[in-house]
Amino acid sequence: MAFNARAKPIFGIISGAGPMAGISLLKQTIQLFQNNGSWKDSDFPEIHLINFPFSEMLEHDFDQEKVRAELKQCMQNLQANCDYIVIACNTLHLFLPQEKSAKLISLIDLIKSKIPTGTKPIILASYTSAAQNLHGRLLKMECEYWQPANSQSFINEILQGKKPELDWIVDLAKTRMLILGCTEYSLALEELPPSENVIDPIKLAAQTFFELSRCKPSSQGSTKLCEH
Repeated sequence: MAFNARAKPIFGIISGAGPMAGISLLKQTIQLFQNNGSWKDSDFPEIHLINFPFSEMLEHDFDQEKVRAELKQCMQNLQANCDYIVIACNTLHLFLPQEKSAKLISLIDLIKSKIPTGTKPIILASYTSAAQNLHGRLLKMECEYWQPANSQSFINEILQGKKPELDWIVDLAKTRMLILGCTEYSLALEELPPSENVIDPIKLAAQTFFELSRCKPSSQGSTKLCEH
């Protein structure tokens, strides 16, 4: 893919598990541009959003190979036209191939970059992520999953468009490092004031998109940020 000197990188977002998380990432990215003086159409990057109706993956038993094939198709659909891709769902990272695309900006990698050395964080995640120890394995560190069954109940409410009471998260963050290990929590807490003890991968992904937009993309795609 050829780029001219003024071209901005093209971003891709995979959503659908659930769908609003990808929209939240798109909105937060646009807001970062607006907060930095962008307002004309030409000021913003091209962003492709795939909202895919993924098969069930949050119950005890599901067809993992089917979800893996669906994710692969979404990645293929974006890779031809996008320089950087974010999967706006932690759980879907379970179904990536061992050799991940160089264009993928992994939420797990973004989370890892913000965890202080020697910290054992609490993860708020889906039942599937907790059962598979997604974050522990991919972060290569010991993690504590907060009440997986109760966590899934909160996630289900958010997926249904409800607004569950989540003030307990703010209280918990006063004493422990928390990772929003499901982007439904990121969605529900979108307006939460910044906290050093809460790691929100959607906010991190939006910031990464914004920073990458100031770099001239390479034909191979890379998640390395340029220096300014």
